[in-house]
Amino acid sequence: MISLHNKLSKYLIALFVLIIGVYSLISSLFVNQTGILGRNYYEIILNPLFGISAWIFSLFLISTALLIAIIPYPGRAITGFVFILIVALISNDDSFSFGISFSKYNIGRFFKVTGIQYIGPYGVLIVQGILLLMAMILFYSYRSGFKPKTKSQKKFKKRIVKPLDEIDVEKNEESFDASDDEQTTVVLNFDQKFNQYQRPKLKNLSKFNPTTLAGTCKYQNKIVKAFDSFKVSLKIGKAIYGPFSERYEIILKPGAKRKDVDQLVREGDLSIALGIKNLRISEDSEAKIYLEIPHQKKPLIKFTNLLSEFSERAAKQKLQIPMLFGVDANFQSVVVDLAALPHLLIAGTTGSGKSVLVKSIITSLIYGTSPNNTKLILVDPKFVEFSIFEKSPFLACDVITSVEESSSMIVKLIAEMEDRYRLLKSIGVHSLKDYNDQVEENKSLSSVVLIIDEFADLMMMKKSNISDCIIRIAQKGRAAGIHLILATQRPSVNVINGLIKANVPGRAALKVASDIDSRTILDKTGADKLTGHGHMILITDKEREVQSAFISDQEIQDIVTTT
Repeated sequence: MISLHNKLSKYLIALFVLIIGVYSLISSLFVNQTGILGRNYYEIILNPLFGISAWIFSLFLISTALLIAIIPYPGRAITGFVFILIVALISNDDSFSFGISFSKYNIGRFFKVTGIQYIGPYGVLIVQGILLLMAMILFYSYRSGFKPKTKSQKKFKKRIVKPLDEIDVEKNEESFDASDDEQTTVVLNFDQKFNQYQRPKLKNLSKFNPTTLAGTCKYQNKIVKAFDSFKVSLKIGKAIYGPFSERYEIILKPGAKRKDVDQLVREGDLSIALGIKNLRISEDSEAKIYLEIPHQKKPLIKFTNLLSEFSERAAKQKLQIPMLFGVDANFQSVVVDLAALPHLLIAGTTGSGKSVLVKSIITSLIYGTSPNNTKLILVDPKFVEFSIFEKSPFLACDVITSVEESSSMIVKLIAEMEDRYRLLKSIGVHSLKDYNDQVEENKSLSSVVLIIDEFADLMMMKKSNISDCIIRIAQKGRAAGIHLILATQRPSVNVINGLIKANVPGRAALKVASDIDSRTILDKTGADKLTGHGHMILITDKEREVQSAFISDQEIQDIVTTT
């Protein structure tokens, strides 16, 4: 089939249609001057089919030829001309008499007689009006066809992700290269060993003591009085002072209903009565109901105060890639093994504490592992977030800040992943841990953690195949010891699509702008109701609320420079 998008074929088709249109017009207007061929063409084809409207059909062909030649995508415009042609054929032959004095085989006669028979003369007029309206809509919509799509439009073009076995790494590497001048090569070094490496030793590390942060819960009486004013009888059980809120156990008295409590909180009546915003109702594992009142000023959870317990838990549980997130609602430290996760998605709007969380996770990886066992690849489109880690021996390459560097890096990372799979297959094991258990220590392979800040911006840029490569790593990286941590301010469905969500099971949702963003990251609402400043919903092997720990740039510098 000849494609209209090919310039040569377009012009040939347009020329062919133009010749037929011009010849039809001459044959219909000057029958006796066109010779035997022209008369036969008129008498056998044009007149029986179009009658006195043959000249209209000729103009339609000429217009179609011009559309094909001029407009990149003329389909809508041609369809509009077809509608106008039908209206013209009906109207031109005995337009308003609605009689049957038409040519025997005339197409206009067929349309009109059939229309009069089924919908009447006024129905025919209505149909003509509808066809003209549709033609106008099509003409208006086809105007964008005069302009080829811009680069910004092409970025958001819907793409079909190829199956893994159809993605050619070498082909992707070529497609990433915008030009020879822009070509950038990133060298990934996963083999460097540090025989003299010692874990950072920080001074004045004290074990975390939650009692030093616990405050006083003071709203018990106010809560009971507020509910009484709405004729809901209850009493307060336990009152728990947590890192992000005060939690009051609600015990309903006989006659009181749970739905009344939910309604008062949801509709804001209780907030008005107490003079407190952002109230929430929650349940624990024992189905106990709690009213949560957010702190006006949160207790400061210091990252360095959690390091002692973090190290003990990582060693006791033999975690391969331990990450420290902060503390849960009971001030218990939250430590997760990325190797078991195996990928993490972080989302949070401005002011949610996303940047501090990502930095604290990187710092915990540096503090809790060894550069002989773990290598980091940091992608920082904002240039300034990860610059503090540039001197760390954990980095497999310099901090990456551009699309070109990201493109080169991710293709090489996929090549490394495929090499590791072949290596695992050669000795008959199924994971990096099994491989390292069977080889000498100096031949062991390090785990690789790719951390991308603002990955939404990166994926929306011109190197759109980065998305396919990230999905490929998410699908196959775990066994090869390659893990992803993806962070974004904008959890858009255009970026966090179904494939990414299916293959990145770990979620850390800080406060987001809307319930739509919350559903995108968590598949439910809730993240839009968080208090911000490090308050998150963390989904790993279970779901829990966590308050991230604060770490200053100076504290990060102290840990990085002592490695």
